[in-house]
Amino acid sequence: MARVPRILLVAMLGALAGCRDADPVILRLEGESVRRSDFRRQLAAVEARDVGPITAETRAGLLDAFLEQRALVIEARHRGLLPAQASAEQEIEAVTRLLNEGVPAPEVPAAEVTAWAEAHAAELVVPERIGLRQVLVATLNEARDVRRRLKKEPRSFDSIARASSKGPEASVGGYMGSFERGQLPPELEAAAFALPEGATSEPVQSPLG
Repeated sequence: MARVPRILLVAMLGALAGCRDADPVILRLEGESVRRSDFRRQLAAVEARDVGPITAETRAGLLDAFLEQRALVIEARHRGLLPAQASAEQEIEAVTRLLNEGVPAPEVPAAEVTAWAEAHAAELVVPERIGLRQVLVATLNEARDVRRRLKKEPRSFDSIARASSKGPEASVGGYMGSFERGQLPPELEAAAFALPEGATSEPVQSPLG
């Protein structure tokens, strides 16, 4: 199995300011060097995105991430995955290939996957859930009149609910919310879960109307 390279740090952020070298090496790997000026360019690019003040802690974290990324780029180039002069996009692609080679996806036998699924079957079940709208009226004749109007213009449910429904959800076009089985009165649940998506039921009588 290929191994992701270890990073050799030859200087840390806290020591950079006091170093006599105007542009000290902060990473050396496979005969290549990364200097403080390289990190400063990266830092300037971050600051240009107007992310706010960069604290010493944030700067140290950015340095760690920068050194790790440069080490991976150098290793990718050392393995022939990247030309000497490459764009940032090419570097990202090469590092991705390097990491995929170094950390291959685990192979799980199909029988093990099946056994796990059977043991966790209850966790994998997603309950059926529906969104429901209603027009609540006082009499069956009113309900039949609403049904006739909807047959002529199925898309008018929202406006009819706002104008005719006596339910508290009338102001939002009759939208009651989304429900699983067992969350609605029995007479509503039976009708609602029997409907195909987007359909309107026949009038349903309930204690409310």
